[in-house]
Amino acid sequence: MKRLTWYPGSVLPYASLWHIANRAVWLNALTFQELLGLSGIEQRRRAPSQSACETMFSPSVDLHRLASLLGERRAAFRYCAFNEFPSWAVERYAIPRIRWCPECIGHGYHSILGSLRLLVKCPIHGVPLLDQCPSCHDIFPSTISAPRIRRSAICRCGLTQLVPPGACRQPTLRPELTQAWTPVVLWLKELEQVFQPSLRLSNPSHESLLVAITPRWCSDLDIRYPACFEDESNLSPPQFGPVHWATYKACSGALPSNTQRPSRRFVLGQQRSMWADSPETLVYRAMARHLRKHGVRHSDRWMKQLAESLDPVGFAAKMRAQAGVRAAFAEMVWSRGLEPDVFLRRWPNRRVDDALPPKGLGGYDGGSPYRDITLVDGSGRLPDYGAETWLRYHGLALAGLAMWNAAQLRVAEAIDTGWADWTSEPHYLQGKVFWFGRVQHNRVQFVGYLRDVQPPPFRSPMLTKSERISALAMRPLSRLSVLRSLCAGPCLTWTAHEGWHVLNNVQPNTNDVRQMRLLHVGRAQKFWLFESSGRFVARMTGERLQVIADAPREAIAGLRSALLQHRAVYAARGVGAEQQPSNPSLTLKYFGERAAASLRPQMQYAGKHGFWKLPSNAMKITREGVLGQQRLTADARVDPPR
Repeated sequence: MKRLTWYPGSVLPYASLWHIANRAVWLNALTFQELLGLSGIEQRRRAPSQSACETMFSPSVDLHRLASLLGERRAAFRYCAFNEFPSWAVERYAIPRIRWCPECIGHGYHSILGSLRLLVKCPIHGVPLLDQCPSCHDIFPSTISAPRIRRSAICRCGLTQLVPPGACRQPTLRPELTQAWTPVVLWLKELEQVFQPSLRLSNPSHESLLVAITPRWCSDLDIRYPACFEDESNLSPPQFGPVHWATYKACSGALPSNTQRPSRRFVLGQQRSMWADSPETLVYRAMARHLRKHGVRHSDRWMKQLAESLDPVGFAAKMRAQAGVRAAFAEMVWSRGLEPDVFLRRWPNRRVDDALPPKGLGGYDGGSPYRDITLVDGSGRLPDYGAETWLRYHGLALAGLAMWNAAQLRVAEAIDTGWADWTSEPHYLQGKVFWFGRVQHNRVQFVGYLRDVQPPPFRSPMLTKSERISALAMRPLSRLSVLRSLCAGPCLTWTAHEGWHVLNNVQPNTNDVRQMRLLHVGRAQKFWLFESSGRFVARMTGERLQVIADAPREAIAGLRSALLQHRAVYAARGVGAEQQPSNPSLTLKYFGERAAASLRPQMQYAGKHGFWKLPSNAMKITREGVLGQQRLTADARVDPPR
């Protein structure tokens, strides 16, 4: 093919290949076959389906051949299409059609960067970008097809011409004005260092959320966000309303450069673990250990009580009164959300038969896009093994935090409704958890976001490390303060030498005060043990009763005898006897027994592990019946019939 008619040096910086190709077609009256000839593919080797010339995403034009035919340098065609930018960024931010500035088109200039979703106005002239003809609403695709080879830059009505004849030969825009696109190009090139999971979101609105938080994660990862882009408030999709994001940041130290996963050697005689060697397992077990150590105590005991009583009404009342019960229920919901078969080895704890191991951490599969993901950067490269593993750990921990927040909200719902629903329901994380990573000089930055995280109405027993250290340091002083206020005033006292008498204001002399449980007195009772005036005092917490002795063992034994004697004397006189409610059918115990009677046959029908495999619809039907009767009974008490 001979050299084309062209004005060398007329390709301005960042000019689009689509506009250059249309100029060449107009100046040389090219046919579609001649345009395809620019790709360097012979006619006999062209595919039958090749009926259009792509100029935007993956150009089918050989730029070296086109540059020689036009008499231009190859560097003049740099950034003329999106194939030189990160593929994931182009897929997320580029609109698959032509957008233009009317002022730039009038000067014979067009840049493909105007098709980015983050742009609304031209950075050169500040006028809104257009993507269709104002009259006929015709759009301009990024391909040049055979039927519209001469009219690919003209709309159907002829009002909009993106290659005007007056500026087709030589653009009249000053070259220095095109530098307004330089921050956009630098931003796109900087995204080559960003790693993210290769997601396929099922809901298009979730993709809009990812676009909307771009200014947020660019700021958190120290990436320069162009001033010509829109801010987050203008990018947020309206169907979600005001969106609140909880931010999770982390930065690694210097990671070793290792591109291969270390192999695990099998050792003869080594005990096989039922846990799979995966980041999901490691993160899940680490978070579970943290919960058991710092926030959840005696969870098995509480879950055993719930399984034996089958009383969702009474258990909800316990959650309202005790923080430990709330934490135990939340930990159960969280564990079942991530490990559906956790009941095979817990509540109570037991060893799982190797022939029937747990099915794994299916909670990361239930609508979560963060299992079996592939991390790629802007150039399509995989990160080093150390960086990849570090990013996976933090991404999975972020998903675990989202599940923990959902479990706490489940507890709050149980307290509000008065019904502790232990049945397992899938919790989907799509559109709620997003994260990004950046690798620079063997160091990794991580930033993640949780959408609409609602703090529970009650204070969680889970504290931060600094709060735990402070609480541990203040615990002796707080115990001493509580005991001093309890010991103020007169108290019924028993000693071995003086018997029963009343002493006033017996205060501890040291900071070593201990709260213990008194056994073998029926239901275990709490009492304080401290030293006062060289002797040991055992004092009840709920009653004004204390025993003074020379040794701690004698004080505890004397308190047990004194408490039993005190109960025998005053219970016979009717002092302190509990008054029975006038109508036992109105108590929570009655409704709890009704719920248990309704759930027990359905639990037996579910077979082995019926308590944990109880269908959620059975629980829902029972809940509607019992709570409906409870509301009717409460209304009858408030407004009795006349």
